Amino acid sequence: MTTNNVNQKSFEELVAEAAKIADARTKVFNELIQKIKSDYLPAMAKVMKGYEISSIFLDLPTRPIKDLKSRYDYNENREMFGLEFSREDNKITSYISVEYNYSADCWKETSQRHLIEEGIFLKTGSLDLVYSLKNKIAALNDKYSSLNQKASIL
Repeated sequence: MTTNNVNQKSFEELVAEAAKIADARTKVFNELIQKIKSDYLPAMAKVMKGYEISSIFLDLPTRPIKDLKSRYDYNENREMFGLEFSREDNKITSYISVEYNYSADCWKETSQRHLIEEGIFLKTGSLDLVYSLKNKIAALNDKYSSLNQKASIL
């Protein structure tokens, strides 16, 4: 919206427009969060099972779940979001936050493991989570396709 459009609308009109946009945002992001739970996480679990992976870590700019701390801290350590796959349950069962400590050159857990079904997904991080899952699956597909080719040559 340009400055001229803002000047042509009353304050009340702008507030009413903002309310409509906020309602639409709430609706679409609530639907996305439901899709994450019902479609995307089970699909990721299927990929993890097929590739025999017990955990993956995602570098996200925003927190996807409420009880995780913010990705950035003042020590410039790198925070990653991890998903853990349970072979017994055949699904992603928990999540954790890990941090790369540059001075110690190691990863450390920065949160307790939490059950995924108890996590409160945030609107602000849900879009980043979906894109990161898609990118992770594409990277895993490339990796394992390459390994398959190398193994078939032997």
